[in-house]
Amino acid sequence: MPTISAPATVLVTGANGYIGLWTVIDLLTRGYNVRGAVRSASKAAALEALVARKKPEAKDRFKGYVLTHEHAEQDSAFDEALQGVDGVVHTASPISAPSDEPEAFNRPAVKGTLSILESALR
Repeated sequence: MPTISAPATVLVTGANGYIGLWTVIDLLTRGYNVRGAVRSASKAAALEALVARKKPEAKDRFKGYVLTHEHAEQDSAFDEALQGVDGVVHTASPISAPSDEPEAFNRPAVKGTLSILESALR
Protein backbone atom coordinates (compact mmCIF):
# COMPACT_ATOMS: atom_id res chain seq x y z
CA MET A 1 0.00 0.00 0.00
CA PRO A 2 1.45 3.39 -0.93
CA THR A 3 2.18 6.01 1.68
CA ILE A 4 0.00 9.11 1.51
CA SER A 5 1.56 12.54 1.70
CA ALA A 6 0.21 15.86 2.89
CA PRO A 7 -2.08 17.53 2.00
CA ALA A 8 -4.00 14.22 1.79
CA THR A 9 -7.17 13.93 3.89
CA VAL A 10 -7.20 11.54 6.85
CA LEU A 11 -10.19 10.40 8.90
CA VAL A 12 -9.40 9.97 12.60
CA THR A 13 -12.02 8.05 14.57
CA GLY A 14 -12.22 8.71 18.29
CA ALA A 15 -10.70 12.12 17.59
CA ASN A 16 -11.69 13.50 20.99
CA GLY A 17 -9.91 10.76 22.93
CA TYR A 18 -6.38 11.14 24.22
CA ILE A 19 -4.68 9.21 21.42
CA GLY A 20 -7.10 10.46 18.78
CA LEU A 21 -6.58 14.12 19.68
CA TRP A 22 -2.79 13.85 19.61
CA THR A 23 -3.08 12.05 16.27
CA VAL A 24 -5.20 14.92 14.91
CA ILE A 25 -2.70 17.52 16.14
CA ASP A 26 0.25 15.59 14.68
CA LEU A 27 -1.42 15.16 11.30
CA LEU A 28 -2.32 18.86 11.15
CA THR A 29 1.26 19.78 12.10
CA ARG A 30 2.48 17.65 9.20
CA GLY A 31 0.17 19.45 6.75
CA TYR A 32 -2.65 16.90 6.36
CA ASN A 33 -6.33 17.72 6.13
CA VAL A 34 -8.14 15.93 8.96
CA ARG A 35 -11.71 14.81 9.49
CA GLY A 36 -12.25 13.96 13.17
CA ALA A 37 -15.06 11.49 13.91
CA VAL A 38 -16.80 11.86 17.28
CA ARG A 39 -20.12 10.73 18.80
CA SER A 40 -22.09 14.01 18.98
CA ALA A 41 -22.42 17.47 17.46
CA SER A 42 -21.40 19.08 20.76
CA LYS A 43 -18.19 17.02 20.83
CA ALA A 44 -17.48 17.95 17.19
CA ALA A 45 -17.94 21.66 17.99
CA ALA A 46 -15.74 21.41 21.09
CA LEU A 47 -13.05 19.61 19.10
CA GLU A 48 -13.14 22.20 16.31
CA ALA A 49 -12.78 24.97 18.93
CA LEU A 50 -9.87 23.15 20.58
CA VAL A 51 -8.08 22.69 17.26
CA ALA A 52 -8.64 26.37 16.46
CA ARG A 53 -6.95 27.29 19.78
CA LYS A 54 -4.10 24.77 19.61
CA LYS A 55 -3.36 24.95 15.87
CA PRO A 56 -4.91 28.22 14.57
CA GLU A 57 -2.89 27.99 11.36
CA ALA A 58 -4.52 24.61 10.66
CA LYS A 59 -8.12 25.25 11.72
CA ASP A 60 -9.29 25.39 8.09
CA ARG A 61 -7.86 21.91 7.50
CA PHE A 62 -9.85 20.29 10.31
CA LYS A 63 -13.52 19.32 10.33
CA GLY A 64 -15.43 17.47 13.02
CA TYR A 65 -17.65 14.62 11.84
CA VAL A 66 -20.50 13.12 13.89
CA LEU A 67 -20.86 9.35 13.95
CA THR A 68 -23.17 8.02 16.67
CA HIS A 69 -22.59 4.80 18.64
CA GLU A 70 -25.60 3.12 17.06
CA HIS A 71 -24.55 4.17 13.58
CA ALA A 72 -20.94 2.98 13.99
CA GLU A 73 -22.04 -0.62 14.45
CA GLN A 74 -24.16 -0.73 11.28
CA ASP A 75 -22.95 -2.08 7.97
CA SER A 76 -21.74 0.76 5.75
CA ALA A 77 -21.68 3.09 8.78
CA PHE A 78 -18.43 4.71 7.67
CA ASP A 79 -19.20 4.96 3.94
CA GLU A 80 -20.16 8.64 4.11
CA ALA A 81 -17.36 9.55 6.53
CA LEU A 82 -14.80 8.03 4.15
CA GLN A 83 -15.95 9.95 1.08
CA GLY A 84 -12.99 11.95 -0.21
CA VAL A 85 -10.62 10.50 2.40
CA ASP A 86 -7.16 9.18 1.53
CA GLY A 87 -6.36 7.42 4.81
CA VAL A 88 -7.83 6.33 8.15
CA VAL A 89 -6.51 6.23 11.70
CA HIS A 90 -9.01 4.22 13.75
CA THR A 91 -8.60 5.02 17.45
CA ALA A 92 -12.28 4.81 18.49
CA SER A 93 -13.26 2.14 20.97
CA PRO A 94 -15.97 1.94 23.62
CA ILE A 95 -14.89 3.00 27.10
CA SER A 96 -18.20 2.36 28.83
CA ALA A 97 -20.81 -0.35 28.46
CA PRO A 98 -24.10 -1.30 30.09
CA SER A 99 -22.38 -4.29 31.71
CA ASP A 100 -19.03 -5.26 33.19
CA GLU A 101 -18.90 -8.32 30.94
CA PRO A 102 -15.97 -8.21 28.47
CA GLU A 103 -18.32 -8.95 25.57
CA ALA A 104 -20.14 -5.66 26.25
CA PHE A 105 -16.91 -3.88 25.28
CA ASN A 106 -15.54 -6.35 22.75
CA ARG A 107 -18.61 -6.69 20.52
CA PRO A 108 -18.97 -2.99 19.64
CA ALA A 109 -15.19 -2.54 19.34
CA VAL A 110 -14.84 -5.43 16.90
CA LYS A 111 -18.04 -4.53 15.00
CA GLY A 112 -16.91 -0.90 14.63
CA THR A 113 -13.47 -1.94 13.40
CA LEU A 114 -14.92 -4.40 10.89
CA SER A 115 -17.39 -1.75 9.73
CA ILE A 116 -14.69 0.82 8.98
CA LEU A 117 -12.57 -1.77 7.19
CA GLU A 118 -15.53 -2.86 5.05
CA SER A 119 -16.36 0.77 4.22
CA ALA A 120 -12.72 1.40 3.28
CA LEU A 121 -12.79 -1.56 0.93
CA ARG A 122 -15.84 -0.14 -0.84
